[in-house]
Amino acid sequence: MIALAGLVGARFFLPTESSAEGETLWLAVLTLFYVAAQHFFRWRNGEGPRPLDRVDAAMLALVVAHLVSSGAVVLGAGQKRAAINLAWEWFASLLLWFEFRKRFEGGHGGTLIRTVLALLVVLAAYGIWQNQVWYPQNAAMVDEWVSLHERVTSLTREEAARLHDLEGFLGSDFTSATGGALRMLIDRIRSSTEPIGCFALANSLSGLLAVGLWLGLASGLSLIRRPVNHDPTFIPGLLQKWGPQLIVVAVYGVLALCLVMTKSRTAFLGVLVAGGVYLFVHRTGRRFRQGAIAAITVVIAGLAIMSLALLTGLIDQQVISEAPKSLKYRLEYWAATAQIIVDHIWLGCGPGNFRANYLHHKLAGASEEILDPHNLLLDVWANAGVVAWAGLLALLIWGVRAGWRAVVAESESMSGKRPLPLLRWSEGVQAALAGPALVIFQQVAFGAGADGRMWVFLIASPFVGGWVTAMSSGLKRAPLWAAWIALSIHLCGAGGIAMPAIFQLWSLLLACLVTAPQRLLAEPVETPEPANSPGLALPISLGVAVGCLALGIVCVRTTLLPNVLCRAEISLAMNTMASSGRSDRAAQQLIAAAEIDPLNPEPWVLLMHLRAKPESGALAQAALEAGIEAILRNPENPMTYELLGNLYTAVEPPADASRAAAIEWYREAAKRYPNSSRLRASLAIGWHAAGRHEAAVKEAAVALRLDDLNQAAGHVDKVLPPERREILEAIVEQASRTRGKAKPLR
Repeated sequence: MIALAGLVGARFFLPTESSAEGETLWLAVLTLFYVAAQHFFRWRNGEGPRPLDRVDAAMLALVVAHLVSSGAVVLGAGQKRAAINLAWEWFASLLLWFEFRKRFEGGHGGTLIRTVLALLVVLAAYGIWQNQVWYPQNAAMVDEWVSLHERVTSLTREEAARLHDLEGFLGSDFTSATGGALRMLIDRIRSSTEPIGCFALANSLSGLLAVGLWLGLASGLSLIRRPVNHDPTFIPGLLQKWGPQLIVVAVYGVLALCLVMTKSRTAFLGVLVAGGVYLFVHRTGRRFRQGAIAAITVVIAGLAIMSLALLTGLIDQQVISEAPKSLKYRLEYWAATAQIIVDHIWLGCGPGNFRANYLHHKLAGASEEILDPHNLLLDVWANAGVVAWAGLLALLIWGVRAGWRAVVAESESMSGKRPLPLLRWSEGVQAALAGPALVIFQQVAFGAGADGRMWVFLIASPFVGGWVTAMSSGLKRAPLWAAWIALSIHLCGAGGIAMPAIFQLWSLLLACLVTAPQRLLAEPVETPEPANSPGLALPISLGVAVGCLALGIVCVRTTLLPNVLCRAEISLAMNTMASSGRSDRAAQQLIAAAEIDPLNPEPWVLLMHLRAKPESGALAQAALEAGIEAILRNPENPMTYELLGNLYTAVEPPADASRAAAIEWYREAAKRYPNSSRLRASLAIGWHAAGRHEAAVKEAAVALRLDDLNQAAGHVDKVLPPERREILEAIVEQASRTRGKAKPLR
């Protein structure tokens, strides 16, 4: 149980959005080894696997469809490395699903729920620190960088050293940005206040916090609690009387405050709707009218709290005023995603390949170049096809049905004295400690050194885990249903269903709902007795153990090590360029990275940038070769084609051959991203330089129209630079004057 809690909890301290890049793949490997060990011990004890039911069949359909879609990408065209990485993550999540159900049946599910609650409290406290300390520090550093950069030619030695330190802290993405993209980054850092925890996006954290509020109720954390003492003459002291209540208030307060700071509308909506549904169903177990009144009361109370937060400034008014714009953006995402589904209705475009396909269908004037469609049903269908969508829909239906029955059953229970899972303080402490400990172990083992934050989490998590365990009074399924509903509603308007941390939490809650209540609430058995399993059950357990062990070894050899070593070589190359500027040494390190992981296009893209120096009036052949290698590994990415076009455009002196090559690469890029004003502008200028004025005018007009839409929508990062727009306007104006002169006189 401690190991399982560690595998689940470690996900909360890693950027789950980077799973396609393989940054969390080591947890998938540990999951394979963990499941292998569990099934081996079950085989030794004469215990077979639990029989599958229709809910398991739906989960199998969901996950296997993703695996098949990944296989289609590997055998066909697409970003193969991302597809393989996510295939392992989906398979690990499937194995954890079966372990979740097994644990809930044995009565140990409460430990998992309390561990998740404790870790979410720690993350929420960290998020509050980010809002109050970290973001203001970042804004101050950006202001200092802007001040120094404006007078970069007249800096003293100390100021130049400080500027270098600031650029190292802000990162290459910031220092390499120019024009509108740089202005957008500066404005974003100055205005950012939303906590992100250990993730990359505030929406990822907000969905977990919405769950955390309900997990407190599910664990029995209540303000109505009396000190326990068997001495009838015992009189509790002030700390014994009010200490537990203060801890409960702190748990809910930290979670709620951090959730408010994230400004996530979908998470707010999820909490409100889940509360209304929960109380409605809970009360309709007795009377419909009571249920309706309770549901309406929750919604009104939630709206009143949000209004108070707006008036006090705790929530920015833009959270409300910008809601229509946010909905408009999502409708744009969903419209383009529908076109992807039409193109890939059966197998989907493949895990990790959504963005490239989305750019092909992205609407004119739409906002971000998103990585997922911000809707769990569309996400699953677009990435893995109709079978995965059907499996997810079945899981949603059975989850709602099972939860409804659980809430009604608990509301009609008069005694409330049901067998509760065994509460052990030491188990709660160790389970909360396991997640941060695993992350520290991974960081040290991979040579990165333990992050300072993780030591704080390592100290704080067991304390919070012990408090939560001590304050808990048992596991209630009705609030868990509300938590699952809140997360599902959040995922209807936010990305995350394909992120392992979020999907595993979603499946953990679902596993509790669909597990038989009489087995769920039984006390755990310390040493399971050998069961009289059917004839094939024991061989199946042994086969699963051997299979997971073999797959774990395969994953390490073919996926984990190439990912880790490739990223290490890339990091060395970037450090070499930053510290010494030795491009030859950095090129060797990038070539080594490409040889270690032959499926990853990133080393080749970086190598193309490094070698992009025109020599003797012609493009460096090595840069062209690197670009072609990158395209072979990710043929649908328009940015690689654009980079090659930029390389040919930069050749001096310009020649017909280089112009023609640049136009061809820009055409390939625009074919994959037709509504990019930047690509259309480059293509128009290329046609004009080659003397193809009619084609240049056509592309310039399209580019100007797209730029007008971006300006009207306020997409500063996509607005063309003024000098580039002037060139396009001159092309169109020149063509208009030419046509005017050619008109016959009447």
